[in-house]
Amino acid sequence: AAGQPLNLPLHLIVRRPGGQVFLDTVPKLSDDDAIAVPVKLPLAAQDGNWSVSLATGLKEPALAQESFTVSAFVPPTLAVKLGTAKPIPAGQALRWPVEARYLYGAPGGHLSGTARISLSSGPTPYPQWQNYRFGLHSEIFTAPVQEPTLPDTDAEGQTQVPINLQKLPDSTRFLEAHVAVSINEPSGRPVSSEIVLPVTPDHPLIGIENAFKNDTVAAGKIPEFHIVALAPDGKPSAMPVQIEVVRQSSQWNISMQHGVASWGYSYVDHPVLKKNISLPAGHTYTLQLPVLDYGRYRLRVVEAHGGLAASSAIFYYGWQTSANPGVPQRVSVRSNTAEYAAGSTADIHIDAPFG
Repeated sequence: AAGQPLNLPLHLIVRRPGGQVFLDTVPKLSDDDAIAVPVKLPLAAQDGNWSVSLATGLKEPALAQESFTVSAFVPPTLAVKLGTAKPIPAGQALRWPVEARYLYGAPGGHLSGTARISLSSGPTPYPQWQNYRFGLHSEIFTAPVQEPTLPDTDAEGQTQVPINLQKLPDSTRFLEAHVAVSINEPSGRPVSSEIVLPVTPDHPLIGIENAFKNDTVAAGKIPEFHIVALAPDGKPSAMPVQIEVVRQSSQWNISMQHGVASWGYSYVDHPVLKKNISLPAGHTYTLQLPVLDYGRYRLRVVEAHGGLAASSAIFYYGWQTSANPGVPQRVSVRSNTAEYAAGSTADIHIDAPFG
């Protein structure tokens, strides 16, 4: 019958690296029509790439095939250390120290290796601003991966990774560098280590902190935000900015590609507020909005007169229990407060994203 497994005498065949048959068996199907066969290799099994396949016969073409590697396990003899993570400055080229040392204590001298550096958005390197969000909500940051030449270790097992941060792609967020280093043992096997280094920016950034929890303002409450413009040294600096608040209504879009329908989720912006202010030096600016209607909102703060500094925050007005539905058939259900007293009446708002 259609959709039912075929009752064929399937051979499970295990072959050595040279193609010689190690095992050929016709296993029985389990109750769920699966095959499970334990294969025990001898201690002196040949090193190399073995294969396992399913076929209707030993000389028939494989219906399915996988490979696996057999090799003797040799524990690493080398340790690679990249030191303690600390912030590194954007706009500069620098070298990060690497130390290779054998596990018995001797330095890993005159060994080759490779390095790989990738950049991504990261948290702020300044602890006092950890609760602030920096950068535009919709920004996607990409940067080319660096694979610099890693000099061989010297007689003391020391070398340095070149890191070039002189020409970084524009970003409104803090960045971090993921540094991966592999040092080759005398046998040629690489031993790897990684470290994540925060990158301090070379231009100001704008941060936003919500004065409410879970990105949601209870109905009837005043939305409040703390906004700061940070200089590269992590201190609040003066900056003229434009503040914009929009209410975002959701809509679903359908598109056809090769005869298959796919859904796309998007938002329509409805202006609520726009004004220009000057962020102060030395402390944060407190923004209070009026009481709003139920819904999803976006606050965006952009440096006036150009510049890279910009930040945005998405928040919801009215208590929301199921925000941002993932399928068109799901709705958002919200109540007007987080808690109720016994016997009180709850006002429930149900919103269809495609309405």
